[in-house]
Amino acid sequence: MQVSTTAISQYTPSFNVSKGATDLNGGLLNPGDSIRYRVDYSNGGNDASTATTIIDNIPSNTTYAPNSLFINGVAKTDAVGDDEAEYDLVNNRVVFRIGTGATGIIGGEVAPAASGYVTFKVFTPSSCAIFSCNNTITNRARINYGGKLSGISLYDSSGVIAAGCNTPNPVINTMSGTCSNVSDTILINTCPSLTVRIPVARYGGYRFYTGFPFSIANIYNPATPVTFTRVIYAFYDGPGACDDTIRINVYIAGCPDIDDDRDGIPDYVEMNNPLALGDHNTNGIPNWADPAYPVLVDNNFDGFNDWFDPGADADNDGIPNFYDVRFPWICRFKWRWCR
Repeated sequence: MQVSTTAISQYTPSFNVSKGATDLNGGLLNPGDSIRYRVDYSNGGNDASTATTIIDNIPSNTTYAPNSLFINGVAKTDAVGDDEAEYDLVNNRVVFRIGTGATGIIGGEVAPAASGYVTFKVFTPSSCAIFSCNNTITNRARINYGGKLSGISLYDSSGVIAAGCNTPNPVINTMSGTCSNVSDTILINTCPSLTVRIPVARYGGYRFYTGFPFSIANIYNPATPVTFTRVIYAFYDGPGACDDTIRINVYIAGCPDIDDDRDGIPDYVEMNNPLALGDHNTNGIPNWADPAYPVLVDNNFDGFNDWFDPGADADNDGIPNFYDVRFPWICRFKWRWCR
């Protein structure tokens, strides 16, 4: 459906906009699955469009998947102003500026008969608190534009393809299957990293805040790494009494010195250990990578013998080697247990 906001002209662009949804996990749409939305557009009018922009609100019971914006198969960033697309965190929507000459500020021209498509992804809720309240996901896109010759401001809304025809309806997906009880949790950094990323896929349907009240002033972008110890709240603003809040306790712990010679290369990469670099059976493979080494442990399956890797956990006690007083690398006692 095309809507004009000014006078009618005999020369106008007119868009046919259709929308589809693909469950990237395959099969039935289950709680926690990812959906890729695709919006196809074509100008069926007799005038080029100007300032052409597609706006799509993220469904209220899903969460946008960071860095999933594409225009005609070309990746775009979530940031505002650096290319032709963005994720609008405040309004929880995606924006695509399309057509020839589109920039990070304004949409471009789409000539008569020209076409294209945009895509993005969302995470569906795995939480029973959301799933039991609303298991239907509804989405519809809108394209705003002007007429190049007429100067008329117009917009069209997306439909869905049914029996070969584009019907003016939203895309509707219904979830089924087993949900999870998502509750308060703790996130801790893994050294040598001093940041933590929120596992967004776990919290489909929630938005994130740094404190009360849950307002725009306190909204948090989950694509941004957490750099200090703090609490992040995941909040679902559901219909009626369906609201849900999850407390995410983030702890950022300091990491030990793992660069003894101060050359900027972590010791677990550099392996300042003659035994690790030796070749006990002269087979041309250094001891640290030799599957035939007499004492071989590789709990993290990285192909690096954990006994030569301070970043691993050789005795599988839950304590990284560089923290573990029983690790010979720390004791410097000829690769025997500390005493």
